Amino acid sequence: MSFFDTFIMFAVLSALLGFFNSLFHPAASAMVADVTTPEQRNEAFGLLRMGHNIGAAIGPLLGASIIFFSKSIIFLITASTVIFYAFIVFISIKETLPKSDLVKEHAKQSAEKIPSPFSVLWKDRLLLVFVLTGVVISMSFSQTEGMLPIHFDIEMKHLPETLNPFPYLLAFNGLLVVLFQFPIASWSGKFRIGAVMLWGSILFGLGQIGIALLPSTFYEARLDFLPILLLLLVVYAVYTLGEMLITPVQMTFISNIAPDHLRGTYMGAAGLQWIIGGAVGPIISGYLLNKELGDIMFTALGIGCMIAGVVYLNINKYLMPNPTTHPSLSTSVDNQNG
Repeated sequence: MSFFDTFIMFAVLSALLGFFNSLFHPAASAMVADVTTPEQRNEAFGLLRMGHNIGAAIGPLLGASIIFFSKSIIFLITASTVIFYAFIVFISIKETLPKSDLVKEHAKQSAEKIPSPFSVLWKDRLLLVFVLTGVVISMSFSQTEGMLPIHFDIEMKHLPETLNPFPYLLAFNGLLVVLFQFPIASWSGKFRIGAVMLWGSILFGLGQIGIALLPSTFYEARLDFLPILLLLLVVYAVYTLGEMLITPVQMTFISNIAPDHLRGTYMGAAGLQWIIGGAVGPIISGYLLNKELGDIMFTALGIGCMIAGVVYLNINKYLMPNPTTHPSLSTSVDNQNG
């Protein structure tokens, strides 16, 4: 991206970036699941997410300090860092797939043809329901991160654009995740996955509804920037708490229901919820924000998240008394009950 400035090349490079990202993240999640027991996975995925957020917090600061010298050098440094990371992975990280006799037998049976994520979704209806439910969650994430500053500009016309609260909320979100993601993931691992996803979805949805409705109230009251920011920080803390509860247990759930030799495929299938939500969300939100209906959009997403939590809970209730419906869950069910 440092050598091209045309729209077509930028689109091609962005598509390639998305493609290779879709190869990395399912494999990384599958590797985490391979080297952890079911009761450890919530903490492990919490650590993984904390690492991502540390990078997301430090990266823009470093980029802002370098951009004064050269815009191109930012991409060159980023590319060099990723290549160096790939070299470390190649040298130091070994195959983590468990080597039990059962896994070897499964791997031998599946050696001829590994099912595609779409095939897995079609055959595993539980996974399909989980992914479809997760589309609402992913739409909420993508719209909050991408469209919230526009919503604030539309609803709080009395504030200048330079005082848009969004950058402060984003930084606050990253700080909370870095400080509290691991202890929250560790604590929530003591409870059943369905209950954690339910409460996480409720808090996440309440945060969305607060984001939807408060800005117009602030405008009517002509509140100054500081009280607006403080109140939105409280709402965003609720939103972030829900986010920290949901994200690790989603990956834990997928890794628990996936057969050992198909974890990467299951992670890839589960990643479709983020692809679909990220693709559909901007189309819908763009139309609604153009009509100045951002309050309706974020309220609908908030309610949808809470409904998704109920679905998650019922999926877990369906599995808990019937572990034989998903044999790979028998061990994790015993651990949850213990």
